[in-house]
Amino acid sequence: IEVSSKVLQVLTAKARAAGSWRGIEPLDFLFYAKAGSEEVKVETFGNKLQLSNLLDIDPKGGSVSTHKIKYFVTSPKFVNINGVPYLEAEATENLIG
Repeated sequence: IEVSSKVLQVLTAKARAAGSWRGIEPLDFLFYAKAGSEEVKVETFGNKLQLSNLLDIDPKGGSVSTHKIKYFVTSPKFVNINGVPYLEAEATENLIG
């Protein structure tokens, strides 16, 4: 995911409350991709953040600084695209959850 410095501050507060970045409970994400009149809704569940290259700030030509944060989907609910599971339940039943 790509977040602004302001959102990074919110995540930092969550990490502080959890005692560490790794202590943050898994999060669910909701994304919308839109091109013209077409829209795709993607939901990912139980996302565990993994910090890497946090100091690699990408200002994109003078606009707001952004930070890229990797994550792993760990919930058996896994990923839904337009409300439909990406994988069948049997394929995700042994995820960490």
